[in-house]
Amino acid sequence: MRIVGHEEAAKGQLEQALFLWFHKDDQHIVLDASSIHTLAFAVQGILWAYAHDSQQRPSKVTQTIEKLPPDQRDLTDFFLADNVWTFNRLFMRSSRLMDTFLRRYSFSFPKSGISLKTLEMKLVSSGHDLKAVAGLNRKGFYELVSTYAVANLREQRAAHSASPAERESP
Repeated sequence: MRIVGHEEAAKGQLEQALFLWFHKDDQHIVLDASSIHTLAFAVQGILWAYAHDSQQRPSKVTQTIEKLPPDQRDLTDFFLADNVWTFNRLFMRSSRLMDTFLRRYSFSFPKSGISLKTLEMKLVSSGHDLKAVAGLNRKGFYELVSTYAVANLREQRAAHSASPAERESP
């Protein structure tokens, strides 16, 4: 049996969670939607352990989750977004799937603080209506936007250094 490091484990589980998230409504792919939540929280633990072991700052989300009211505790999407940002910050890289998810998250939660100006300009210049793009189901959004995520990856990463949750914290 091969032992994997924090980065490989976090990336593999995070990308699996994101893939399942985008295909949640496809019963041929996702048999158990709770696995998205399970993977998201597992990644949070891996990233926390890596940050702790490497003497880096862990996500503030992990420090403040207990303060949330009970009706806001299904935070799968929030944790996936935070996991993507934390993975980016800790390992200084991302992927098309991770960036596509952040774009979808930002459309669903505009107060997240994720800037989409470059992506929005690319979509509009390609003839897409942003309201129509935001209204796509997860799989449709993935199929359309993931093609733009590669071109937008480096520009967006350079503009951000903290997760949406960390920017909102005092």
